[in-house]
Amino acid sequence: MMEVFFVVVQVNHLLAGRSLQLIMEDKICGWLNLTPQVTFYGIRLWVVVVMKNYMQFQQQVTGVYLWWLYFSGISGNKSENVFGFNDGWVVKLSSVGIIEWQIDLGTTSWDYLFELIELPDGNILCGLTGGGGASGNKTLSGNGGPDFWIVKLDSLGSIIDQYVYGGSGSDELYDMILTKDNGLICGGLSNSPISFDRTSPFYGSRDTWIIKLDSNFNVVWDQSIGGANVDNLKSLDLTQNGDIICGIYSDSPLSGNKYESSYGARDFWVVRLDSVGEIIWQNIIGGDQHDELYSVKVSKNGNIFAREQVGLLFLEMFHYR
Repeated sequence: MMEVFFVVVQVNHLLAGRSLQLIMEDKICGWLNLTPQVTFYGIRLWVVVVMKNYMQFQQQVTGVYLWWLYFSGISGNKSENVFGFNDGWVVKLSSVGIIEWQIDLGTTSWDYLFELIELPDGNILCGLTGGGGASGNKTLSGNGGPDFWIVKLDSLGSIIDQYVYGGSGSDELYDMILTKDNGLICGGLSNSPISFDRTSPFYGSRDTWIIKLDSNFNVVWDQSIGGANVDNLKSLDLTQNGDIICGIYSDSPLSGNKYESSYGARDFWVVRLDSVGEIIWQNIIGGDQHDELYSVKVSKNGNIFAREQVGLLFLEMFHYR
């Protein structure tokens, strides 16, 4: 039985001209060559060569979908031009690694692609933070600043439909997950007051904002989770009974609907919601310094695992049999 291992690596410090040896399970898995940091439109960026962020191998043998954030225009084997400063790029590979199709998703502003879900019918949902109003291949103007932007593609990479959700402020999607009723749970960061799709309270500088969509992409409910400062959702997962596990990093003291005190400057904040968005429990996890959550996973036996930044790298390993 074939096993596939791969690692998503994100570098958050300048390591120009160096190589990092990646060691997992006491085995040397390879070397990661890092390019120098660059500046683009005043923003300092890092680049990881070979391995890309936001990469996922599908378990099906029909092929592989890759997606990431990019700046490149048409060049190399990239046939899609860029719409704005930063777009999402989805590439479909065959089971032997041949590019079958690719599509750019973006506006004339900044757009970030964070999640991709293959549906049972072969269509694909792309979860983005979309700015720029109706421009590029975003046909909807949105509600405020950037909004949650969900794009449905068919199995050949053509846009079937798209949807935007948000309030009058800035609403940034970071994760989405398919529910058993073929709906979606979407989550991210919001500074919108009650307006448009946001009907839940605004607690602080920036809140976690969760929305439940039905199978027709209508909003069923929304929930805010936050205190007086920034509380940023990074990851979602579901339990066997359909409860929602929210992985948040929190800068807030006890305030808003955060009912536990902080340990340090930034802590893990794990919140469990029921299927209608009500808080069941919450837990603050951290030391006396800066602890930044990046992922939560629910195991088959119901245990919950959270991970954070480790040293200079953010590491996440997926193991498919």
